[in-house]
Amino acid sequence: MFRLLRAVLVGAAASAVVVAGAQTASAESYTANCYSDDGGNDCYGSPPATSGLDLAARARYTDETNKLCVADTQADGRSSVGVYWPAGEPGKKVRYWNHSGSGSTTCAGLGGLRENADYRIQVCLGEWAKRAANRVVIACGPATAVRL
Repeated sequence: MFRLLRAVLVGAAASAVVVAGAQTASAESYTANCYSDDGGNDCYGSPPATSGLDLAARARYTDETNKLCVADTQADGRSSVGVYWPAGEPGKKVRYWNHSGSGSTTCAGLGGLRENADYRIQVCLGEWAKRAANRVVIACGPATAVRL
């Protein structure tokens, strides 16, 4: 009887571990970087070894929160711009501007994205204007693939 009870308890404990592991799966996150000089006129995904370039902006998408966060990391007078679009459809780019200055991060919820679809994210540097038509994207780093 004791062996049967012990087998049941061990089996229940093993099941609890499997269920607990399934609940704590980590979320995927994707990052796009822009390395630039102080002028903010160029944007590289990674700095050449001897370039002296600094991280100017970063965009990060996390599937758990379904948010794109755009960080401005350099006091260069430029705004950082997070961009996303469905893979293969560059005409559908959506831009989120962070014009709050160096050291700031702005996040936007991305509703309506298709599940099991491929997207791209990118981070750029630009000139902010109140009127959307007057905003100018100056330079962008390479796109990062995102699988939802």
